Amino acid sequence: MVIACADALHDAGRNYQQTMHATCIDIDPRCVHMAYVQLSLLNIPAIVVHGNALSVESWANWFTPAHILGGWGAKLRLKRFREAMETLVDMPAAENDTECAEALPDVDGDGEAADLLSILHVSADPEQPAVTRPAMRVFVPDDQLALF
Repeated sequence: MVIACADALHDAGRNYQQTMHATCIDIDPRCVHMAYVQLSLLNIPAIVVHGNALSVESWANWFTPAHILGGWGAKLRLKRFREAMETLVDMPAAENDTECAEALPDVDGDGEAADLLSILHVSADPEQPAVTRPAMRVFVPDDQLALF
């Protein structure tokens, strides 16, 4: 399916080495090796994981040369960071935020303290978690080059 997707992107005139990244997970080491060889020969940026997708276990990660040379480790980290920041920005403000804004001193008399709090979205509510838990990931490293 990954090779078919890359072929479809190529037929559509898109450079699949720059526009797609694949993550393949299999429990059989022979399938992991076959997928790694095929994706490497076709220069598809990918991470091939030897693991169990159902129990979220991982035993080995195989990074294709296109993943390493294309800088996909940094691109994926940047994407996760951007998604985490969007999650923090989209968090609902607590009721205590306005109370905190009123308690802050207004130095210039122009209401700047309330504006500062609306930018920061500080929550004093102990019931509301300050940061949400990140989603469970099968693997963490993004830029190691694994060899046979």
